[in-house]
Amino acid sequence: MFEAGRELDFGAVRFDEATVSRYLVAVLDEAMAELNGAGEGAFVPPLAIAAQFSKGVSEMDLPLEALHTGQELEFLKPVAVGSEVQCSGRIVSNRQRGEIILVQLEFETRDAEGDVVMSGKTTLLLPAEASR
Repeated sequence: MFEAGRELDFGAVRFDEATVSRYLVAVLDEAMAELNGAGEGAFVPPLAIAAQFSKGVSEMDLPLEALHTGQELEFLKPVAVGSEVQCSGRIVSNRQRGEIILVQLEFETRDAEGDVVMSGKTTLLLPAEASR
């Protein structure tokens, strides 16, 4: 399940006004809501895009003992409210060290034009008995 080279599809999400508003309420970000406004010209908060990737990782059927130990994110292009993005990734390494497995993922999120809007890496620690 966590073999190196495995391609991952975290799905697509449309960031309509309602989705962005729910995100801003959930994270209590009144400043971003006030700054950003709504309608034409509004943009999706970058961490709302990252949250979609995190949701995808959480749906990977990880063991309960899994730890998310680090993440690097790079935001390359703003995403307008109303846009759809697609997030994909791959497992780049899977190494056992004693009683743990270190799994590193690389991922990217693309807009409808195919441009990368976010890329990054994340590292997970899993118990050695987790399937490789």
